[in-house]
Amino acid sequence: MILITQGTFEKDTTKLLEPALDALINSNYLVLVTTGGYGTEQLRRQYQAPNCIIEDFIPFDEVMPYADVYVSNGGYGGVLLAIQHEVPLVVAGVHEGKSEINVRVGYFGLGIDLKTERPAAPLIRTAVEKVLKEEGYRHRVKQLCREFLQYDPERLTALYVRELLLRKTRKRSEVSDTC
Repeated sequence: MILITQGTFEKDTTKLLEPALDALINSNYLVLVTTGGYGTEQLRRQYQAPNCIIEDFIPFDEVMPYADVYVSNGGYGGVLLAIQHEVPLVVAGVHEGKSEINVRVGYFGLGIDLKTERPAAPLIRTAVEKVLKEEGYRHRVKQLCREFLQYDPERLTALYVRELLLRKTRKRSEVSDTC
């Protein structure tokens, strides 16, 4: 299954959703698209195919385990969710910090960075097929997921916040000692 979204912030479906649907409509892949509530009905009318499901919102935690590729604009939360569920990525986005995230997706081999805000359908299809064909992408995502599991983020956050607070308290006491 190919899971496609451009997040909840982006309203322009012509940037990623429509080219992705153009690329994958009537393919052998089940294509699940979430619109974030923008243009859902129009897309359903425009892309009527037995392999395409288009919804406003979907429960990502329930769907991600079944995804073979995640196509998105590279939002931070979605990329982390894909890694958590060991799903390789195809990302296309350059604004709102997405270029920083997407370049890392490509650099670390977690997927393919299309390096554009508006990818063409053939580019998307080629990238999806490459990610599906080359197991290295899935392997590297699995490796990173396992590495993430070695950390306890709540404990580490508490540790670092405590450390910062202690540092700040020490600086204040140094200032009051000199006065």
